[in-house]
Amino acid sequence: MTMKLAISGAAGRMGKRLLALSDRDSEFEITQAVEWEGFPLIGEGINERELLAPRAAKVTWTAGLKPGADVVIDFSSPAGVVANAKIAAAAGIRMVAGATGLDATQVEVLKKASEKVAVMLAPNFSLGVNLIFRLAAEAARVLGDDYNIEIVEAHHNQKVDAPSGTALGIAKAVAGELGRDLGRDLVV
Repeated sequence: MTMKLAISGAAGRMGKRLLALSDRDSEFEITQAVEWEGFPLIGEGINERELLAPRAAKVTWTAGLKPGADVVIDFSSPAGVVANAKIAAAAGIRMVAGATGLDATQVEVLKKASEKVAVMLAPNFSLGVNLIFRLAAEAARVLGDDYNIEIVEAHHNQKVDAPSGTALGIAKAVAGELGRDLGRDLVV
C-alpha cells in the first residue's frame, strides 16, 4: 500500500530533501508540496531538476495543507506547524513535526491535535543527536548539581532559530534528569 505524503516547508532544506527521498521510494506518493501563503511558486509544478524528484514533478505547490494525505511531514515554521496541526486533526491526517522554536502554547496545539490523530514532534530526527540527548541526561545524572552545564552551538549562516531545537533538546534532557524547570532555570 502506498502512503500519501504532504511535505510542509517543502521549499526549505529539509523539505527538498524529503521530497527527493520520498520520491525515490515506491512506498510513498507525494500528494502536496506545501508552502506559505505568499510563496511565489504556488500553483506551479515542482522543479524536477532542482529537487531530483521526477515523480514529484506532477505535484504543484500549495498554500496550506489540504485533505487527501495520509501523513504530513512538517519542517516549516512554528506558525505553519500550528496551522497544519489544526487542519491535520480535522482531516484525520497523521503528523510528523520537525520545526523548532515552538513555544508552550504552540506545543499545546499539537498535544490537542494528538487527541485526534497521531502526532510526532521532535527537535531533531538524527539518530546521533537523539543519542546525544540520552548521553547528556546520563552525564547530568552522574555529575549532579555539583556542576554547571553549558551548551554551546554553531550553525550555518541561514539558521533561523537560536538556540536551536537541538540545543533546547539537550537542555530539556539535562533539566529532566536533574529535576529542574527548564522555563525557570534555563539561561540563554
